[in-house]
Amino acid sequence: MAFTKYFAAFAPAMGAAAFNWKPGLSPSFSEFANSSVGPWSFVDEKLENPVSCEVEEVMRSCGGAVQGIRELPIKFLFESEDEGERSYHNRADGGFVYFDDGSYSAAGTKCSSSSAGVLSNSGPVMASLSFPGNRRLWLNAKEPVLAGNPTNDHIPAKMLELSRIKPLVKSNRECNTKTMPLIQWSSILRARMPSPQPWSLPRSKWEKTAVSDDAEPFRDDGCTFDRPLLGWTCVDSVESGDPFSDIVHQGIVLHMLGVCPESRIARSIARCYGSNDGELKSVAYLQGLAADELAG
Repeated sequence: MAFTKYFAAFAPAMGAAAFNWKPGLSPSFSEFANSSVGPWSFVDEKLENPVSCEVEEVMRSCGGAVQGIRELPIKFLFESEDEGERSYHNRADGGFVYFDDGSYSAAGTKCSSSSAGVLSNSGPVMASLSFPGNRRLWLNAKEPVLAGNPTNDHIPAKMLELSRIKPLVKSNRECNTKTMPLIQWSSILRARMPSPQPWSLPRSKWEKTAVSDDAEPFRDDGCTFDRPLLGWTCVDSVESGDPFSDIVHQGIVLHMLGVCPESRIARSIARCYGSNDGELKSVAYLQGLAADELAG
């Protein structure tokens, strides 16, 4: 499928023998909250004016530490949604996987399966990808079908570029259906469960690796950030021998990818579900650079 071909140009670097996985520290919720809680702005498509709203922290009922965050209203992505509906991401929810820079992925830990063999997520899959320049890309796919139907590799999803400062450009609302760019990944942080245990984020094993020692460094010096971020939401089947199988797990992988067309910085979060049992197997956060300049 398309997404594994998207890694093919870097197959030698992505091969199992090239990986040097080391124990990684589990992300800090405090660091995540510091990077995500607070005001975010975007340019409204119709009004052409900046709209600002806050991601809120939610405290434990007994007081003390922050228990989770409440995202921006869903209406900013889906106009038909209830005016006040907001997603609550609880740090104790195993399907909510967060990272120090404010990026996260939130969805169920088990897919539903019908008698026809259709594997789908019974709820929305949401992600946020952090970028330099105090920006992030917020993505949401509603109950995506992951396997069992002759669907396109691209999953219908909404996205919204958000900024800590006054936004400079209008955000694209629809995820790309164009061919994905080639990415040279430089680092990967993953969480996965030792087989055959069911998913439990507190018991998951965190590991990290540098894919390529000679990867081109990130570059955002001099960027004006006047071109909107690009996003893709795609599904792929990863089998034994696929270079990506050593990153997540064999199974059905849902990728949410964002790229800055100006700096070429790329971020992606991949969720892998078992093909047979629909159980969440692994979540990986990838950082790298698009190989070529993007038209946007």
